[in-house]
Amino acid sequence: MNKVILIGRLTKDPDLRYTTSQIPVCSFKLAVSRNYKDSEGNKITDFFPIVAWRKIGEAISKYCRKGSLIAVIGELQTRTWDDERGEKHYITEIIVQEALFLDNWGKNEVKNEVMDEVENENLNDEDLETFIDGLFDEVEKQEELESFTEIDDEDFPF
Repeated sequence: MNKVILIGRLTKDPDLRYTTSQIPVCSFKLAVSRNYKDSEGNKITDFFPIVAWRKIGEAISKYCRKGSLIAVIGELQTRTWDDERGEKHYITEIIVQEALFLDNWGKNEVKNEVMDEVENENLNDEDLETFIDGLFDEVEKQEELESFTEIDDEDFPF
């Protein structure tokens, strides 16, 4: 099984390009914070390269900007290529199968447009709506959790 689900923020505006066959492809990096901090109390954040093709890529390019909160569901893919000097390079990317825009601004409008634009073979509209609403609930819970102050282990009396 090859399935990745991430919720994070775009590190910069998405880059929409077209292949020579005029197929849209959108790429961006997603910053995802972990649920714990390092020894100095700083949040640990990972940065993932993301690629979205066709209508999903166009929708991301249209509705997301640097800092936008987005959920991506997809799969890992590793590519290799040789540069001009003949050196081999590797990259592991997440290829988007579904994208959910989680910012509060225009949430319902964007959700409705994306559901109209992006066909999903695995979920019917009602299941997708339930799934999206569940993710919104999870994001709101996560935002509430992030507002709490973390207690250091040394502050516990036992």
